[in-house]
Amino acid sequence: GRRKEVIMVSGHSGSGKSRLVRLGGTLLEKNGWRFLRCKFDRVAHPEPLSIIAYAFDEYFGSFASCPTHGTHPSPSSSDSESCICSEAQEIRQRLESIICHEGLAILAKHIPSLRLVAKNVPPLSDIIKVNEAIIHTLFGQLMQVLSSKRTPILFFIDDLQWVDPLSLALLTELVKGAHPDLILEPSLTSETGTDKNTKRDCDRASEEGVNVMFVGSYRCNEVDDDHPLARVLKKFDSDSSVNLTNISLSGFTVDTLNEMLSESLRMPVRRVRSLSEMVIQKTDGQPLHVIEFVQALTMDNLLTHSFVRGWEWDADSIDICPITDSVAELFALKLRRLPRDIVVGLQIVSIFGSQIDQNVLAFVADYDGEDSVDITEAIRVATREGLVERASSLVSFAHDMIQKATIDSIGKEDLVVLLRKLAAAFIRNASAVGQLDSVLYVIVDLINRIGCDATPSPKQRALFAELNSRAASKAIRVPDFAGAVKYAENGITFLREGCWEAQYSLSLRLYETAVLSHFSSLAGDRDVLTKRINAVFEHAKDFSDQFKTHCVWIKLWSMKDLTKAIGESLHALERLGEPLDLTQIDSHKSRDELIKRRDQFAGDRKKKFLSSNRLSDENKVRVMKICSSLIVYYHQQKSFLTSYISCQMIKMSMDHGHCEHSAYGAAAFACSLVNVLDDIDEGSDWGGTALSLMN
Repeated sequence: GRRKEVIMVSGHSGSGKSRLVRLGGTLLEKNGWRFLRCKFDRVAHPEPLSIIAYAFDEYFGSFASCPTHGTHPSPSSSDSESCICSEAQEIRQRLESIICHEGLAILAKHIPSLRLVAKNVPPLSDIIKVNEAIIHTLFGQLMQVLSSKRTPILFFIDDLQWVDPLSLALLTELVKGAHPDLILEPSLTSETGTDKNTKRDCDRASEEGVNVMFVGSYRCNEVDDDHPLARVLKKFDSDSSVNLTNISLSGFTVDTLNEMLSESLRMPVRRVRSLSEMVIQKTDGQPLHVIEFVQALTMDNLLTHSFVRGWEWDADSIDICPITDSVAELFALKLRRLPRDIVVGLQIVSIFGSQIDQNVLAFVADYDGEDSVDITEAIRVATREGLVERASSLVSFAHDMIQKATIDSIGKEDLVVLLRKLAAAFIRNASAVGQLDSVLYVIVDLINRIGCDATPSPKQRALFAELNSRAASKAIRVPDFAGAVKYAENGITFLREGCWEAQYSLSLRLYETAVLSHFSSLAGDRDVLTKRINAVFEHAKDFSDQFKTHCVWIKLWSMKDLTKAIGESLHALERLGEPLDLTQIDSHKSRDELIKRRDQFAGDRKKKFLSSNRLSDENKVRVMKICSSLIVYYHQQKSFLTSYISCQMIKMSMDHGHCEHSAYGAAAFACSLVNVLDDIDEGSDWGGTALSLMN
């Protein structure tokens, strides 16, 4: 098949990587391409996958200008509005033909503006268990929706040296481009079109494939061989299906800078040679550094212009100018020239990273009561000075070095005080309007930067631990286990001494979350995991409180000793009051039990399985979970007990109601009917029953 195109642009900060790609993207847009872009940040506080999702959110947000939000243009619409609406209508048809309704609901959670185009996106069902594979497939299908031979995509991912593991995994899968059909609901037919049209659109999209050129940029001095990005690029380089092109940008040489200054100042090359040599010495030739340094010379009247003498410079004064370590120092000098209130307002903006939504900043407008500075006015002045840029409601620093210079201008003690005021304003104002969950990650990032040592109040520490617990649980649902580890561990640091007595419920939730996320994350710490497991086993009041942790404990054993894992599982059943004595079960008894359950629920009688109530007894749900694990372990041992356990799960589901684990039991029962009894008909029926339970 066609090779996937990946271009990586590397260089030092200020070498012009982003500008180069943006200029190329603008040119391609004029030739019918779609230009999607996103930028990672050194301040990692956003919602999981929100950086990548922003690229799509910005695109779909452009349809807000369509009078009917992406359906049909009104008679009074301008030509440009009509074009936008026609494009939105085409995209909506492709969305509904390629992505199922539940899939759209999952995507809309990450990309709110998707609802401007997709019609009647349902609320996300709690029944759907979202995992990383589903997320990868859905974003891949979305890329397939937006790209075609007529409208290919340039997807620009900036500052990849700061990419998080979850986003890097998604980007890797998008490049690989294998996006199978995903079925999350019984019917995928569109409400607005016929099945024939839907199939035709799907077939056409499948034939066209995904027409995307991925362009990434990163700082070469911040990505070594052990960096996750470097490992991914190495895999791309050895992958015959990926065409990886590397572009390395270096700074100006004396000759190239001399030509540029000669043209800019309209002076002969030989006349500006001395100036070029001094600028190179002070800036190492990095483009952004050169630009800011030359501007600083004009502001300090070391580079002046007159109509009589033209451009002149004070060579002696320039020569004794200190060599700045980075362009950030020049930006710091520029900041000092601004009024104090403007600087404070910019400092607040810089705390949230290189870019922030003004709707989020609105929550902290009164961060210091009557003494609060006007953040909106600060943004307005900074925009005029070229320090920040505004696009719709998004405020971005013109370069992340400006953001760094701004936040570095805050003293360490002043930063803690400011963080505390901002966190308090967020909690107060977001809670008042019921939007705490929408800014939860932003709040938790602030309080974790404050830290437990700077939070002496027991009441405040308890609140900060609770918010971290909520953030960790929310991250697991994404799922973002690396993020969940961070929030759970930070939450634990805010717990008081004797927390298992004074804060039992909160402590249990944080430790349980830490156990699950450490186990599930590729970057999880096994030593810390063992420590958290032991703490739960020591302090939990009863086995029901230990159960989630015990399940992880069993999985850990299954990786190195199946017999031990089986023993721990059977021990768990005993502690749940549902012991399972397998010592007297041989292959003949297992076969007899299989025949008994098959005959008991043969034909239409298995419909009772589907019509039964949900299993409400939590203890029996735990028993079913352990049994589903036992099926896996016995299957790995190629034991006849796999069939016997599946029979027990079928019986319990019939007697007490079904749960999410019943589908697993039904699937194992179906396999046993075919493999042990050679009963293909009943096995097929039970396989269909398992699928129905999953839906």
